[in-house]
Amino acid sequence: MMTSNTLAKGVRPHTTHSACPERMAEYGGKTVGCCCTGHVCKIKVLFLDIDGVVNSRATTDFRQLYPLDKYMAFMVGKIQLDTGCKVVLSSSWRNHPDGVAVVNKSIVQTIDITPNMSGMRGNEIAEWLRLHPEVERYAILDDDSDMLPEQMPNFFKTTFDTGLTEDIAKAVTDHLNGVAA
Repeated sequence: MMTSNTLAKGVRPHTTHSACPERMAEYGGKTVGCCCTGHVCKIKVLFLDIDGVVNSRATTDFRQLYPLDKYMAFMVGKIQLDTGCKVVLSSSWRNHPDGVAVVNKSIVQTIDITPNMSGMRGNEIAEWLRLHPEVERYAILDDDSDMLPEQMPNFFKTTFDTGLTEDIAKAVTDHLNGVAA
């Protein structure tokens, strides 16, 4: 897994040309590897919180160190599968190596984490986006509302009472796929 520090030094997430029709056309429609040739493939990103998104008051076993709801985790995986998005961990779990490992093993493989700026999550997401101009579309799944005003069209709020619901998962999928609401 890459870290924000690695990416800040100019290393981009590994993105195959199969996601980029312009680049595929240059090579006869064949997948030819990664975007290390200077061509920047556009990507979709899901910024993922965990507590209140992939667990909830009703499903959390507080005896577990890193509690997860299996169905909510499945829905996050389905969002990734249905949209082809990359996942960036914005949860406080990103500050704990064991938490990151649980996310990567039990929910979805992440490509990065947002920087820890000890402030509003919206600022941390904005900084990550500033460092990654290849992002063409993004969604934020979180149960907190500390996002910037310009992020609100990309923000999908869950609650700790219910966590991720099927309706919210569908709305995120539609948003990332550019389907009008």
